[in-house]
Amino acid sequence: MALDLPEPTFRHVLYPAYKGSRPTMPEDLLCQMPYVPLMAEALYVTPVAHAGYEADDVIGALSKQAESKGWSVVIVASDKDMAQLVSPQISLYDPIKDQYSTEADIQARWGVAPSQMVDLLSLMGDKIDGVPGVKGIGKKIAGQLIAQFGTLDHLLMHLDEVASPVVREALRASAETVRCSRLLIALDVDCPVTFEPEQFACRPADHARLIPLCQELELSRLLRRLTDWASAPSLFPSL
Repeated sequence: MALDLPEPTFRHVLYPAYKGSRPTMPEDLLCQMPYVPLMAEALYVTPVAHAGYEADDVIGALSKQAESKGWSVVIVASDKDMAQLVSPQISLYDPIKDQYSTEADIQARWGVAPSQMVDLLSLMGDKIDGVPGVKGIGKKIAGQLIAQFGTLDHLLMHLDEVASPVVREALRASAETVRCSRLLIALDVDCPVTFEPEQFACRPADHARLIPLCQELELSRLLRRLTDWASAPSLFPSL
């Protein structure tokens, strides 16, 4: 489980407005955050973070390292930025939609390959994260442009070939902004974390820690399941 740390990241240094418009976390959610690593550790889910980097960078680095060692990787996340990591050995699982995504799924959904997603998202921008993008360009037009020109750099070098004069001028006016957006959106897969298979192996939950946590948090349904698990053979033997 990758975690964000409270310290600014390299993206905040590059672009001070990055995520600056996000509202403050509600107090009733903020007070729950200290329980997240406690619950993860009780479940033997390894929390990983690195100062100066976002959780997404950590996920990217670990995924690519695992891929290079021959592992098949499933990233559990609903963030569209994760699509840039998809490859023959890396897929996505969106737990909210209960949906898996492979290279073919990304191509069908966005009209571009996973390797082109950074350029597409750079054109779109991201209001939630404060990534500017290009005014007036959304998913459809961004997908068409990247599908036609291949890369953002090639697009910006051939603006005269863009059919729509409105889109052409918007791109011309935002050329430097969109290059900055690309730096914000591209995940840093060189984040200095290390993939160690043993560190991430599935293990039985630590019921001695987990059950009191569930009682304190009044997670009664989960507690009933955990009680059943505690008396049954482990479903998750150590790898």
